[in-house]
Amino acid sequence: MKAESASRTAEFVALFRALETAKPPKRRFFEDPLAVAMLPATLRVPATFANVPVLREALIRFVDSRWPRTRSSAVARTKLRRSRLPQNHDG
Repeated sequence: MKAESASRTAEFVALFRALETAKPPKRRFFEDPLAVAMLPATLRVPATFANVPVLREALIRFVDSRWPRTRSSAVARTKLRRSRLPQNHDG
């Protein structure tokens, strides 16, 4: 890994967070407005497709079939960490 770039693992976790954020508010576990900004150009394209519901679901099915439990584990870890943070984030 180069010092000026993120690891592939970090990039894919950012993709998983972007996919979760693209879900409708009542279906997502959290919102991460910075997730897409953290993605390299090659992963920004699929993240953009995630705004179209049928494409998002197809991408999620592809990821889940290729790397079982990886995406859901990243989403669950993020949800758990956020649930343990104080609710008031004001300075």
